[in-house]
Amino acid sequence: MPLPFGLALCLRFRRQGPVPLPFDPAHCNCSPPMHLEPGARLGSYEVVGPLGAGGMGEAYRARDPRIGREVAIKVLPASFAENADRLQRFEREARAAGTLNHPNLVTIHELGSHEGSPYIVMELLEGETSPPPTTRRSSTGI
Repeated sequence: MPLPFGLALCLRFRRQGPVPLPFDPAHCNCSPPMHLEPGARLGSYEVVGPLGAGGMGEAYRARDPRIGREVAIKVLPASFAENADRLQRFEREARAAGTLNHPNLVTIHELGSHEGSPYIVMELLEGETSPPPTTRRSSTGI
């Protein structure tokens, strides 16, 4: 089953896997979350609810009222955006994913910024999250 893309992106930067919201600092080494509440707006998108959080930010389910579709939004916290390396990595991730077209990759709709926090708007994929990489088993059972 495919992962919601915001969580899959976080897995690349966190060996322990995604951290479910609400944010618990004891289980995460990322910055404090933005706590975007349902109804909050990022650009023209309306936040519906949280999807998860990880080492590079938070992921939210949102709605694009212009065309009535649900999307996923990955937000880089403002504290991370102040770090040029992290901001560059976040933007590079959006540009790289946005140039690819493949059935196994999500579509990137927009790269934006809200109150100093950059965000990536992408296709929302429904599915279950996978266990952290350290708990996955290979097909040989090892």
